[in-house]
Amino acid sequence: MTGRVYLDEDSGDKRLLLVLKSNGIDALSAAEVGMLGASEAEQLAFAANAQRTLVSANRGDFMRIHSEWASRGLSHSGIVLLHHRVSVGENSRRLRNLLTQVEATRLTDGIWFLSNWV
Repeated sequence: MTGRVYLDEDSGDKRLLLVLKSNGIDALSAAEVGMLGASEAEQLAFAANAQRTLVSANRGDFMRIHSEWASRGLSHSGIVLLHHRVSVGENSRRLRNLLTQVEATRLTDGIWFLSNWV
């Protein structure tokens, strides 16, 4: 399985992090690295510097920030957008599908919607 992920505080509760880790995914959370309360731009900068794909449910802000970064020529390790209306188990399954089927280099600078990875 490829990829390393970083879950911001909008990605849900700790259960998603625990499920991902128990399934062998290299996952970190904002709480683990002292980033709770940081802005979305700071969250993406942290993930980019750590070479981790950011996982969040904050679609609007991260779509805007992604566009801003692209227009400024800034690079990130990808943004995966999940949906809170889907269970933790289903989000985990979809994320595993994405990480299994897409090379980490293809995630770079892209926005990926877990709704497409059923």
